Amino acid sequence: MRCYWQKIVSGFALFALALGFVVPVDASAAALSALRVTTTGSGTLSMAPGEVKTVVVTFQNSGTTTWKNDGAGYISLYTHGPKYRKSVFDPGSWLSPTQVKRMRESTVAPGSVATIGFDLHAPATTGTYAETFALASESVAWIDGGEFTLNITVKQPTPVSSSSSTSVTTAPTAKLSLVSANRLSLKAGKSAMLTAGFTNTGTASWTSHTLIAPDVSMASGTSFANSSWNGNVLTTGTGTIKPGATAYLTFSVTAPKANGIHTAKFQLTANGEEVDDAFVEIPIEVTGGAGSVLDAPVNEEGEEAESVTYVDEPTMRVGVLIVDEETDNQVVITSTEGDYEVRDIDGNLLAEMQVGEKVTAAFDGTRYIFDRGEGSERSSTGLRFIPKEENAVMTVTNFDRRVTRSSSFADNTFRNILEIRHNDVKDRVWLI
Repeated sequence: MRCYWQKIVSGFALFALALGFVVPVDASAAALSALRVTTTGSGTLSMAPGEVKTVVVTFQNSGTTTWKNDGAGYISLYTHGPKYRKSVFDPGSWLSPTQVKRMRESTVAPGSVATIGFDLHAPATTGTYAETFALASESVAWIDGGEFTLNITVKQPTPVSSSSSTSVTTAPTAKLSLVSANRLSLKAGKSAMLTAGFTNTGTASWTSHTLIAPDVSMASGTSFANSSWNGNVLTTGTGTIKPGATAYLTFSVTAPKANGIHTAKFQLTANGEEVDDAFVEIPIEVTGGAGSVLDAPVNEEGEEAESVTYVDEPTMRVGVLIVDEETDNQVVITSTEGDYEVRDIDGNLLAEMQVGEKVTAAFDGTRYIFDRGEGSERSSTGLRFIPKEENAVMTVTNFDRRVTRSSSFADNTFRNILEIRHNDVKDRVWLI
């Protein structure tokens, strides 16, 4: 009798599978269970008729079976309450009118968290809706604890009165967060490269930002113009800068011909507007130019003297590169100015490298890996590349913005220590 009923159940399961239904087949609640962690809007949403909104739900795998987003028993979200209903919020981008989306992660082990994101398209009819969904392991079982309801209010947006419309758009605001040198000493006509960081202190994102030489500066008679400038634009940033984020702008200046101390002053623009009080001001001491060139000592050996002197400033930690597919998720580091060491975050010596020797470094998801030509070596903490000669230049040889970002500069050389480190919060690897 038991065998007879198993055949009936198995046949029904195959029939239901052909129709695209989820059928519980010999799966225990202990093996497949979930705990909802977060929901967009805590499950309460407000939408305008016709509006499309993205919802993200996360679940902890509280069972004993690893979840997958492909293959037999993959994890996805279905309409529920009742099961397999057609939702008026289906935007047409779901897997089917009744199956919403699969989980994003390829696998989620017990205790880990899965993410499911999907769009909702509000109907034209206003009112209050209760949209219920449930997690399922395809053709295996509904997942215990995977059911949830979104309470959605669809209503017409409140019109903006003409009196308040003038205050909707606010001017961008920013503050100077850092500058790579607060003072420079340059020979006349020589150039130096600098980096400034501006933090967006406003409420709107910057979709464009540049650093310019203000008109008053251009008309002052003292020019710091470099061949890399485009008119009065020193450099143009890339990407969107959200409120609270910092834009890093690298630019070059050329010392004027007259000796003395000159102040280079440049202004930030954001979204096409000059940002009030967002300036970089750098005193530059010029030597070897007009007024002293006749008195300068002759270099009998014909050697060029050091043209740039950087004034000592406090050491700053700055993220210069996110290590991702742009560099094949690794960095290749060397120095042509001297020997250097590879140490972990705790200061333990891992390798001693000679000038010109390269080290390939990466993070594999759990550990840091480096290869100095002797096979892969591992470290449980971040890696630091420390030149033995203070302030020597380190080079990331597998990164060149001219190739990947159509920039005017490679931007792959950095003075002093480099560090590769994983950011657990953002799940990304930084070169610092």
